[in-house]
Amino acid sequence: MVGCRIIILLFIFARAPYFIFGQDSRTGLLRFNAGLEQGFMLDHNSRPLFADGFAEYYASDRISIKGSCTQLIADRVENGVLKTYTGISFGMAWHLQKGMSDFSIGMQPGLAYQCPGIIFIDFIPKPKPVPSLMFTATYSLFFSKLFHFYISVSECNSFYRGAPNGNINTSWVSITGGLGWHIRIMNKEQGRMK
Repeated sequence: MVGCRIIILLFIFARAPYFIFGQDSRTGLLRFNAGLEQGFMLDHNSRPLFADGFAEYYASDRISIKGSCTQLIADRVENGVLKTYTGISFGMAWHLQKGMSDFSIGMQPGLAYQCPGIIFIDFIPKPKPVPSLMFTATYSLFFSKLFHFYISVSECNSFYRGAPNGNINTSWVSITGGLGWHIRIMNKEQGRMK
């Protein structure tokens, strides 16, 4: 009986890295993250809070394709710069992997639908689409076959055009993190869908 338990324990310890850490290659992996993002405006005393999420597909171990969505929830300052903000962006990221760790930097051009809350005499800003450009640096820890932890720092650059005294800089830097989910949709060895 004791011998049987020892064999079972040895089998579990021998297979644990596969069950816990998953596969080394991330090619063909699709991952999803959703959370809250704390922003800090670059030119104004404003701290917007966003709901954010992204989907990312690993085309190879070094390159991924990423799409992001950001929605303004509130501002932690009473008279915040942004009254409304919804942004989508799509781009690529470059990855440096070592074991369970994955560090990436990316660039994502996008479109934001925004309206500043700044008050002008004889001018009321209206929501309108504006181009945006987001730069991200993300660290992820792939600790299982289905889940990973992540922390991401982003800078999103955008300007509201057409205000009486020129463009309003609505750019911000933010930090987000949490638990993400991933699935393998492509098998690297055979190069086909799973």
